[in-house]
Amino acid sequence: MTAVGGLAGVGKTELAVQAARTALRRGWFSGGVLFADLFGYDNDRRRDPGQVLEGMLGALGVPGEHIPAHAQDRSRLFRSVLAEFAARGRRILVVADNANTVHQAELLLPTDGSNAAIITSRHTLAMLNARLLDLNVLDPDAEYEDAFHRSAADTGLASENQAI
Repeated sequence: MTAVGGLAGVGKTELAVQAARTALRRGWFSGGVLFADLFGYDNDRRRDPGQVLEGMLGALGVPGEHIPAHAQDRSRLFRSVLAEFAARGRRILVVADNANTVHQAELLLPTDGSNAAIITSRHTLAMLNARLLDLNVLDPDAEYEDAFHRSAADTGLASENQAI
Protein backbone atom coordinates (compact mmCIF):
# COMPACT_ATOMS: atom_id res chain seq x y z
CA MET A 1 0.00 0.00 0.00
CA THR A 2 1.27 3.44 -0.91
CA ALA A 3 0.04 6.78 0.40
CA VAL A 4 0.83 9.80 -1.74
CA GLY A 5 0.79 13.04 0.24
CA GLY A 6 1.35 16.66 -0.63
CA LEU A 7 -0.21 20.05 -1.07
CA ALA A 8 -3.27 20.64 -3.25
CA GLY A 9 -2.37 20.72 -6.93
CA VAL A 10 1.05 19.13 -6.54
CA GLY A 11 0.19 16.14 -8.75
CA LYS A 12 -0.89 13.40 -6.34
CA THR A 13 -3.88 12.30 -8.39
CA GLU A 14 -1.95 12.41 -11.65
CA LEU A 15 0.82 10.30 -10.15
CA ALA A 16 -1.69 7.74 -8.82
CA VAL A 17 -3.53 7.56 -12.15
CA GLN A 18 -0.32 7.22 -14.17
CA ALA A 19 1.02 4.58 -11.78
CA ALA A 20 -2.25 2.64 -12.11
CA ARG A 21 -2.17 2.89 -15.92
CA THR A 22 1.44 1.71 -16.00
CA ALA A 23 0.69 -1.19 -13.64
CA LEU A 24 -2.24 -2.26 -15.83
CA ARG A 25 -0.17 -2.02 -18.99
CA ARG A 26 2.52 -4.21 -17.39
CA GLY A 27 -0.07 -6.81 -16.41
CA TRP A 28 0.37 -6.48 -12.65
CA PHE A 29 -3.39 -6.15 -12.00
CA SER A 30 -5.29 -8.35 -14.40
CA GLY A 31 -8.45 -7.82 -12.32
CA GLY A 32 -8.30 -4.09 -13.04
CA VAL A 33 -8.29 -0.87 -11.07
CA LEU A 34 -11.03 0.50 -8.84
CA PHE A 35 -10.79 4.30 -8.60
CA ALA A 36 -12.78 6.48 -6.21
CA ASP A 37 -12.48 10.20 -5.60
CA LEU A 38 -13.39 10.58 -1.93
CA PHE A 39 -13.67 14.39 -2.18
CA GLY A 40 -12.18 14.54 1.30
CA TYR A 41 -11.49 18.26 1.12
CA ASP A 42 -14.84 19.30 -0.36
CA ASN A 43 -17.46 19.57 2.38
CA ASP A 44 -20.31 19.52 -0.14
CA ARG A 45 -19.20 16.38 -2.00
CA ARG A 46 -17.24 14.38 0.62
CA ARG A 47 -17.98 10.67 0.19
CA ASP A 48 -18.64 8.27 3.02
CA PRO A 49 -16.67 4.98 2.86
CA GLY A 50 -19.90 2.98 2.89
CA GLN A 51 -21.15 4.86 -0.16
CA VAL A 52 -17.88 4.24 -2.00
CA LEU A 53 -17.91 0.55 -1.05
CA GLU A 54 -21.41 0.15 -2.45
CA GLY A 55 -20.18 1.41 -5.82
CA MET A 56 -17.02 -0.71 -5.76
CA LEU A 57 -18.93 -3.86 -4.83
CA GLY A 58 -21.33 -3.19 -7.69
CA ALA A 59 -18.39 -2.71 -10.06
CA LEU A 60 -17.05 -6.09 -8.93
CA GLY A 61 -20.34 -7.75 -9.85
CA VAL A 62 -22.03 -8.02 -6.45
CA PRO A 63 -25.80 -7.57 -6.93
CA GLY A 64 -27.31 -4.68 -4.97
CA GLU A 65 -29.54 -6.96 -2.90
CA HIS A 66 -26.41 -8.73 -1.59
CA ILE A 67 -24.64 -5.53 -0.49
CA PRO A 68 -24.95 -5.07 3.29
CA ALA A 69 -26.38 -1.88 4.76
CA HIS A 70 -23.51 -1.02 7.13
CA ALA A 71 -20.06 0.19 6.07
CA GLN A 72 -18.14 -2.32 8.23
CA ASP A 73 -20.08 -5.21 6.69
CA ARG A 74 -19.55 -3.80 3.21
CA SER A 75 -15.83 -3.59 3.91
CA ARG A 76 -15.69 -7.24 5.01
CA LEU A 77 -17.55 -8.32 1.87
CA PHE A 78 -15.35 -6.09 -0.31
CA ARG A 79 -12.19 -7.59 1.13
CA SER A 80 -13.56 -11.13 0.63
CA VAL A 81 -14.43 -10.39 -2.99
CA LEU A 82 -10.96 -8.88 -3.59
CA ALA A 83 -9.31 -11.93 -2.04
CA GLU A 84 -11.38 -14.22 -4.26
CA PHE A 85 -10.36 -12.25 -7.36
CA ALA A 86 -6.71 -12.55 -6.30
CA ALA A 87 -7.07 -16.29 -5.65
CA ARG A 88 -8.21 -16.63 -9.26
CA GLY A 89 -5.15 -14.73 -10.50
CA ARG A 90 -6.99 -11.43 -11.00
CA ARG A 91 -5.30 -8.99 -8.62
CA ILE A 92 -6.96 -5.59 -8.22
CA LEU A 93 -5.46 -2.17 -7.51
CA VAL A 94 -7.63 0.17 -5.43
CA VAL A 95 -7.01 3.91 -5.84
CA ALA A 96 -8.60 6.07 -3.13
CA ASP A 97 -8.10 9.68 -4.14
CA ASN A 98 -8.38 12.73 -1.88
CA ALA A 99 -8.79 11.00 1.48
CA ASN A 100 -9.10 13.51 4.30
CA THR A 101 -8.85 11.10 7.22
CA VAL A 102 -7.70 7.57 7.97
CA HIS A 103 -11.34 6.66 8.63
CA GLN A 104 -12.35 7.75 5.14
CA ALA A 105 -9.81 5.41 3.50
CA GLU A 106 -9.24 2.43 5.79
CA LEU A 107 -12.41 0.48 4.97
CA LEU A 108 -11.52 0.62 1.25
CA LEU A 109 -8.13 -1.00 1.58
CA PRO A 110 -7.41 -4.62 0.70
CA THR A 111 -5.97 -6.70 3.53
CA ASP A 112 -5.23 -9.99 1.77
CA GLY A 113 -1.62 -9.25 0.84
CA SER A 114 -2.22 -9.88 -2.88
CA ASN A 115 -4.19 -6.84 -3.95
CA ALA A 116 -2.78 -3.34 -3.54
CA ALA A 117 -3.85 0.25 -2.93
CA ILE A 118 -2.75 3.78 -3.60
CA ILE A 119 -4.22 6.50 -1.37
CA THR A 120 -3.78 10.20 -2.07
CA SER A 121 -4.21 12.85 0.58
CA ARG A 122 -3.03 16.27 1.66
CA HIS A 123 -2.21 14.60 5.00
CA THR A 124 0.28 11.81 5.63
CA LEU A 125 -2.35 9.43 7.11
CA ALA A 126 0.38 7.73 9.13
CA MET A 127 -2.07 5.36 10.84
CA LEU A 128 -2.53 3.45 7.57
CA ASN A 129 0.92 1.87 7.83
CA ALA A 130 1.56 2.65 4.17
CA ARG A 131 4.70 3.57 2.27
CA LEU A 132 4.54 7.38 2.09
CA LEU A 133 5.52 9.37 -0.96
CA ASP A 134 5.46 13.01 0.08
CA LEU A 135 5.37 15.09 -3.09
CA ASN A 136 6.63 18.55 -3.77
CA VAL A 137 6.06 20.23 -7.12
CA LEU A 138 6.80 17.55 -9.70
CA ASP A 139 9.36 17.97 -12.45
CA PRO A 140 7.48 16.16 -15.23
CA ASP A 141 10.65 14.68 -16.71
CA ALA A 142 12.37 13.31 -13.63
CA GLU A 143 10.37 12.94 -10.44
CA TYR A 144 7.43 10.96 -11.84
CA GLU A 145 9.62 8.08 -12.96
CA ASP A 146 11.60 8.09 -9.72
CA ALA A 147 8.49 8.25 -7.53
CA PHE A 148 6.71 5.54 -9.52
CA HIS A 149 9.65 3.17 -9.43
CA ARG A 150 10.15 3.62 -5.68
CA SER A 151 6.43 3.07 -5.09
CA ALA A 152 6.25 -0.01 -7.30
CA ALA A 153 9.30 -1.57 -5.68
CA ASP A 154 8.19 -0.85 -2.12
CA THR A 155 4.61 -2.07 -2.53
CA GLY A 156 5.43 -5.25 -4.39
CA LEU A 157 3.78 -4.16 -7.62
CA ALA A 158 6.63 -5.63 -9.59
CA SER A 159 7.07 -9.35 -9.64
CA GLU A 160 10.35 -10.79 -8.42
CA ASN A 161 11.35 -11.72 -11.96
CA GLN A 162 10.36 -8.47 -13.62
CA ALA A 163 12.68 -5.50 -13.65
CA ILE A 164 11.12 -2.17 -12.92
